Amino acid sequence: MAAKADALALLPKEMQTFVADLGWEPYRANQIFKRLHAKMALSIDEISELSLAMRALLKQKAVIGYPVIAGRTASREEATIKFLLRLADGKNIEAVLMHYNNRSSLCISSQVGCSLGCSFCATGGMGFSRNMTAPEIVGEVYVVARALGRRINNILYMGMGEPFYNYEAVMRSIRLLTAPEGYGLSQRQITVSTCGIIPGIERLAAESMQIRLAVSLHAATDEVRSAIMPVNRIYPLSLLISACKEYQARAGRRITFEYTVIPGINDGPDQIRALAGLLKGLKYHINVIPLNPVGGGKPGLREASSFSKALDNAGLIYTLRRSRGTTIGGGCGQLADKRLGNRLPG
Repeated sequence: MAAKADALALLPKEMQTFVADLGWEPYRANQIFKRLHAKMALSIDEISELSLAMRALLKQKAVIGYPVIAGRTASREEATIKFLLRLADGKNIEAVLMHYNNRSSLCISSQVGCSLGCSFCATGGMGFSRNMTAPEIVGEVYVVARALGRRINNILYMGMGEPFYNYEAVMRSIRLLTAPEGYGLSQRQITVSTCGIIPGIERLAAESMQIRLAVSLHAATDEVRSAIMPVNRIYPLSLLISACKEYQARAGRRITFEYTVIPGINDGPDQIRALAGLLKGLKYHINVIPLNPVGGGKPGLREASSFSKALDNAGLIYTLRRSRGTTIGGGCGQLADKRLGNRLPG
């Protein structure tokens, strides 16, 4: 028996081909795509434009690969909600919603776990289980939006996993989210964060896309960065910055560099000097992030503030980020929950 197609994965032209193979009129493709992506239908039964007989046939040929909300934890004072989402194979991931006045941002995951092992990130301690599919990634947005009854304005690929180690699924999910026939999100409302995977940065530079690129830097010398981010041993800073400059030359977009302040490790004067040298000639912005304790707790705001003042004195462009969701284990570097059960054996 042929495997069923995941209807949520099909781009508009692919949906047209799928509908044609069913022997239906071409306009049915647009009806189905709109229902799935603009109306965020959770089941084939919700595609009311189709007759009962057509829905029955569609069920034989396709599925909708949504995750389901298995739990949520809210922090009212931080206007943040952390969602535990269960995938079809029983694996779990987390996504974090942050409210800002008139807009909502959702930090989504692209992998189950992570293989990079950064010392300050709880997700890295889980190990890596598998890549997520494009429907699973898109589904994070839709199930949360449906649950809240409101549109999500900004999508941050900053949750569990390294997006560029799942490049194809991540790019497909972005094209689905930004398709004007569907959810219709602007590409400029999407940020993809990488730990510095150079082939991914190079591939993104070749795309005609206006999404925002964020690079998790967290140190300005190879010695320190390799100690806290093992990926630097594969893609050292000189190669990473060269790739960023090439990306900027081709894409013409400013790059955000994320810098988690780890007291006594990456916040000394030597790092400030090295950082100024690294970023010379780039259009950049540094996001200074207080270190968030794994499992929740108060972030290291005092140390991050001191580091920010040093950046200011050096003439570097930065923003000291307010930590969100730290009281519920939903801050940067905290996305790993004992309930996830995704740790690999051995």
